[in-house]
Amino acid sequence: DVNLVYANQQFFYESKWQWNVPELRVDDAIVHGPLPLMTLWKRRLWEATPHGFDEALPKGHEDWAFWLQLTRLPLQSRKIPEFLTQYRFKANSKMRNRERNNPEVPRLMRTLFADLYPVRKLLIDHYLLLQPKGFSESVQMDVSVSQHLHPHRSTPHLWVGMILQSKGDLKAACRAYNQSKLLSQPYDWQAAFRLWKALLLLGDARRAAREEEELRSLWGPVQLGWYGTDVDGRIVPHEADLPLLRD
Repeated sequence: DVNLVYANQQFFYESKWQWNVPELRVDDAIVHGPLPLMTLWKRRLWEATPHGFDEALPKGHEDWAFWLQLTRLPLQSRKIPEFLTQYRFKANSKMRNRERNNPEVPRLMRTLFADLYPVRKLLIDHYLLLQPKGFSESVQMDVSVSQHLHPHRSTPHLWVGMILQSKGDLKAACRAYNQSKLLSQPYDWQAAFRLWKALLLLGDARRAAREEEELRSLWGPVQLGWYGTDVDGRIVPHEADLPLLRD
């Protein structure tokens, strides 16, 4: 039963390129970007996604977030091998300016999908977001609005915690991470990990040990030792970690 249809695309306005759209593959959508932009799908696919065009995401990309939600569903797609759609291309469009000026937005979007992206990929996103300029001022304002409009979702609280931590307010960051953790799905480790790291920075060894134990029960000691280095920018474990990984 086909539930999604797409065709080749003819660009117009500032480009005359013809895109012979490749066969749809879910893994390509996750790694390289969204599914074909001009697509017809059955209503039941839309209704099966929890957020549709996700308005919690700052600065757009809500269509990309929708495609990622679709990858969780049993897609039965069919390509029509003709140029049936037209795509208006503008080199200086709002979308392309946003991608240039707000590189943090795709990183924020990936944090919505802890079940789709590898832990290390998300930890690298965390590391970049936690830099002093990891969030632009406009995105910070959008995150504040997102938290206000979606208080029962975990990820806006996670983003607020990252902003607070990047500004040096670790106590407030811990409160935001804790709220995010309370609202997180069982598979979403991000708030617990961020809370663990922030508590270590605060010197609260007792509470940090409790969070560490929860992460260890989720991943096991070897994986925890491996993942525990990534967010600090040390993508390859130090030599001292290697014996643990060989065991």
